[in-house]
Amino acid sequence: MHFSNVYWGYPKPDDPSPEEQDYLDRVQQWQFAEGAYAMLQGTKPQTLSYGLNDSPAGLAAWIIEKFSSWSDGDIEEVYGLDGLCANLALYWITGTIGSSVRLYAEAFADPEAQAPAQKGEVPVGVIVFRKDILPAPRAWG
Repeated sequence: MHFSNVYWGYPKPDDPSPEEQDYLDRVQQWQFAEGAYAMLQGTKPQTLSYGLNDSPAGLAAWIIEKFSSWSDGDIEEVYGLDGLCANLALYWITGTIGSSVRLYAEAFADPEAQAPAQKGEVPVGVIVFRKDILPAPRAWG
């Protein structure tokens, strides 16, 4: 198995190490500043889908804002204008923003998706990039 992220929904340790506490603080800050989109997509996916499928400007604003937040700098330098336009066109032409945001609601409804009930025994590879949004403590990987 390979993941590009260690899920942050694990139960908080009773006595977190300094590294774990730093991570938990960063998660809380990120959820406040950047996580509202996930809550909206997870709790009101149909309402959001109707609005985004009805307005190319709204769809572009929703998607480009996320790409901008997740880039390491100039959004056009990171993704390229052609790449951004292709991504927008894919969602707009196919009308699939609804199915993409519905994944959040499905994950919210599944307790196992929130945090695994037990630690897996299968070897797992996790890549952590230098500027990942919320790289988890190494002990959690």
